[in-house]
Amino acid sequence: MSGNRKFRSAISYWVYRLGSAWRYYRSAKTRYDLHSPALVSFQQSVLKDMADPVLEAFILDFRRWYAKRNEWIDTPTLGAGSHVKDRSKRRLSELVANSSIAPGEGRLLARLARYTEAKTIVELGTNGGVSTAYMAYAQSKARVITVEGNAHLAQSTRESLKHHQLLDRVSLRVGTFRELLPDLLGELDQIDLLFIDGDHRYGPTLEYVRMCLPKARRNTVFVIADIRWSAGMERAWKELTSWPEVSTTVATYHFGFLFFNEDMRGLEPINMIRARWKPWRMGFWG
Repeated sequence: MSGNRKFRSAISYWVYRLGSAWRYYRSAKTRYDLHSPALVSFQQSVLKDMADPVLEAFILDFRRWYAKRNEWIDTPTLGAGSHVKDRSKRRLSELVANSSIAPGEGRLLARLARYTEAKTIVELGTNGGVSTAYMAYAQSKARVITVEGNAHLAQSTRESLKHHQLLDRVSLRVGTFRELLPDLLGELDQIDLLFIDGDHRYGPTLEYVRMCLPKARRNTVFVIADIRWSAGMERAWKELTSWPEVSTTVATYHFGFLFFNEDMRGLEPINMIRARWKPWRMGFWG
């Protein structure tokens, strides 16, 4: 990609993201707008950020392991690729530092794994395994099956998981989602927690969710990452909120949550934001 095209692509991307953020902010509700006991429980147990010093110490060590790895790895374009970077090789330390899940979202996944009491977790998009580590460490009784399309990155991720004694909880599969999902799903009776964080395109996102739907149960939660990353992802998320198999949905800025609990049937899809970003929703002004 030429320099001018890269620049125009980056500008277009960030203009879109600013507009997306504004649309989200305008529609977002806070915990003071929740009336359903099920959603109040979800907000208190999962969306409310809480310190977990033991977990954070473990993840910090996990990230530091990568910070010392300066080898170059191949980074073939998979899925939607990047709006702002076009490089066939990157340092492993840089790749994981820039592309792995942020601490706030990682803690949320850890709380969600505990909240669902997940026994089977499926992750599509391993990257360096930081999100994998959050879920596997938080819910030690769960079997985490994670899929990564980049074989070079997967090799390093496997080394890290082994170093941090998580390989007994994690099965790392290498290949594309479309290649591996049919056989993977054939091994499972159900999925308790599904986390999709790869191939951020409209069509594939809907395809992977549809493939996994038969494995959803009453307490299953599907999590779609980067739902506002592009117009296609926003459109995919809007469609998912209306699927008849889905009882209701909750979305933060980055994550969309699909629920299948019939007790939540009929609840309107809701965008959630922390109360401090909309203080007037607390009721101080009537």
